[in-house]
Amino acid sequence: MKNWKKKNKMRLFILVSFMLLIVSCNETELKIDLPAPKPKLVVQSTFTPFTPPKVKSLSVFVNQNAGVFDSLKIDPITDATVSLFIEGKFDQILQYDSLIGYCANFFPKVGIEYSISVEKQGFETVTAKGMIPQKVPIKNCELIPFAGLGEEQLAFSRLSVTFDDPANQTNYYEIMVWGYQNENDKYMLATNDKVITSESYYPSPILMDANRPRRLLFNDKQINGKTHTVEMTYSPPQSGNIDKHYVSYHQIFLSFRSVSEAYYLYYTTLFKHFNDRRADLLFGIAEPGHVYTNIQNGYGVFAGYNEDNRTFEVDSIRVR
Repeated sequence: MKNWKKKNKMRLFILVSFMLLIVSCNETELKIDLPAPKPKLVVQSTFTPFTPPKVKSLSVFVNQNAGVFDSLKIDPITDATVSLFIEGKFDQILQYDSLIGYCANFFPKVGIEYSISVEKQGFETVTAKGMIPQKVPIKNCELIPFAGLGEEQLAFSRLSVTFDDPANQTNYYEIMVWGYQNENDKYMLATNDKVITSESYYPSPILMDANRPRRLLFNDKQINGKTHTVEMTYSPPQSGNIDKHYVSYHQIFLSFRSVSEAYYLYYTTLFKHFNDRRADLLFGIAEPGHVYTNIQNGYGVFAGYNEDNRTFEVDSIRVR
């Protein structure tokens, strides 16, 4: 697998060159007239208990769908009515904030059913419900700041996470690693763990220029009730020249999440959909995948998760 990206890039170059040659010899204008989709609300909300150091109250983002070829930016909907219910009983109207969307004035708890109703003139009212699963704690977590040199002689680091999977129940998990100061700066992760690579969303090596995922999602079908260790690698910040190369000083934040079924289904089908859109033309373009949603009359996800986390501080290391 070491050089598969380089080989695929060459195959892509040859294929594109061949296609351009064909098109230049026989140009045909193909017109596609697709009907505009029915306007529907898109709701995005993943919620968790109070978990330092990254804490957030329950919040909901509301948007709307767009056409396949619609290149215009879709602004968030700021004047919807978002009602929150706890165990089926009305609790409050969520207030809009430009940074975090429609937000509640409390932190949600484990094992309680939360539901929402979103109303907006010109759209069908949408509803959804979800719960936060029990936390599965990290048993052990280790970091090797410099684990070797990969393609193009760039350094990579190795992380491992060990946990005890609860027996006799179906569990879903997610692992993410990001820069400690920036939650949006998620590292791309690679693993050889068959529990994860057997998931349908995990990119196949035959896909041209497929990016490594920034989230590792998996279920416990192969490890139910067992202690399991996930090993993964990421590319740390680094610098240098021809003679010297360093892994730069940095901090990382690892999040090990126990996620709900709706959370797992939404993100795995969403990532599979993205991968299918980039499918290798040499093997045929995959059909568009169906992205799971638990939003009634709309799209998106309303789902809970619970997490354990670790932080690491890595000093600068000379690697060659």
